[in-house]
Amino acid sequence: MQLTEHFSKEEFERHGPVPQESLPLLTVFCQIILEPIRDKWGSLTITSGYRPPEQNAATGGVKNSYHQYDAEHVAADIMPSLPARPLDLVFDWIRKESGLPFDKVILECDKATGEPACIHLQYKDSPRRQAFTGQTHGTGAYTQVAVGPGLSPNTGLMEAAGK
Repeated sequence: MQLTEHFSKEEFERHGPVPQESLPLLTVFCQIILEPIRDKWGSLTITSGYRPPEQNAATGGVKNSYHQYDAEHVAADIMPSLPARPLDLVFDWIRKESGLPFDKVILECDKATGEPACIHLQYKDSPRRQAFTGQTHGTGAYTQVAVGPGLSPNTGLMEAAGK
């Protein structure tokens, strides 16, 4: 099932089927967050989308992870596809320059190497626009970092997408 021009539901189903009740918000997420990132940086790979509770626990996800989709929130871990873009540059653009209405964006780094491993994006209808850096899979604390101007916190994702 195609959600937007460049993103399909199947890309978010690596660990199980996306719950039906989350499809409207997942579609908005793709429209107003992932498509603009793709327009700027090229093709994206979804490395982790929906996770059932048992898969979320196995990967070190927090109990209330946005990867456990519902009608109120969704999340995805992304990597720019080839040609590869430095993750820290993409992360800095998302948080400082894009103005995108994300809830949280996290530059997750590999515990062993300290190198950027993926960008976690999470969304809900009333975004907080918070940014963090930290280690993947809940293996370390996150550090909050500054964000640039963006969508008013009082404007929800569904409203911004014209839904």
